[in-house]
Amino acid sequence: MKVREASKSLFSLFAGSVLGVVILAPLIWGVIVSLKTRVDALTMPPQWLFTPSLDNYRAAFIEGPYGKTILNSLVIATSSSILAVLVGVPAAYVFSRSRFRGHRAAFLSILTVRMAPATVVALPLFIIFTKLGLVDTYLAIVLIHAVVNIALVVWIMTGFIDEVSREIDEASLLDGDGRFMVMLRQVLPLCTPGLLVTIAFCFINSWNEFFLALMITGYRTRPFTVAVPALITPHGTYWGQVTAIGTVGLVPGLLFALFAGRYITRNLSAGGVWR
Repeated sequence: MKVREASKSLFSLFAGSVLGVVILAPLIWGVIVSLKTRVDALTMPPQWLFTPSLDNYRAAFIEGPYGKTILNSLVIATSSSILAVLVGVPAAYVFSRSRFRGHRAAFLSILTVRMAPATVVALPLFIIFTKLGLVDTYLAIVLIHAVVNIALVVWIMTGFIDEVSREIDEASLLDGDGRFMVMLRQVLPLCTPGLLVTIAFCFINSWNEFFLALMITGYRTRPFTVAVPALITPHGTYWGQVTAIGTVGLVPGLLFALFAGRYITRNLSAGGVWR
């Protein structure tokens, strides 16, 4: 029995190591290339010993326009996350505490917004915002990202709010508080970890989104995900700058993983299911 358990442990360790290498190797290689000169980056076979240089970061963010695109991504991701939470959290509270007729169908309907392929909704959205004169504005892309993220907010926060005892709501209602104040004063403070995880999820989704931003934004408001393809030119690809921008783009995801990992696991295993 002990031999069998040891074998399982060794297999798990081996499988985890292989998976870790497969996932991390491209990221590590991208960081390495971002520190190489153009000549070193294109040398074959690859050079493992080289003098690190920040020229690619300087060319992309100081001499080039990509510092502005990172700022655009930050504005869009932050604004859309806040808007999605402001709308989605009250909706999640209603779905958690109420059992009205058709509420299961309504819950699933909201989730279908998140499931819809971007290619299906991109063209209609482009036509609508073009007629409204909102293409290449922050308002358009923030609204789109917020609507997409609302479904995520409702799904995650419903699970966390379900874990809060209803007796807390009842006691607060007896004290004269309305439903909104009960949610704000009593329930949300107990769901702070879940709320932070939800905001982080929304931010990362918006930060990494490409297709809808490609359709709706222009040169003035484009995020870094849309701007990177401009480095692929007929004369060659500026791999150093591409990987430099990609390395900076990894930072929010890494911070999110470090901060929210244990709360994500708890929600997916306990709260993030329909009950």
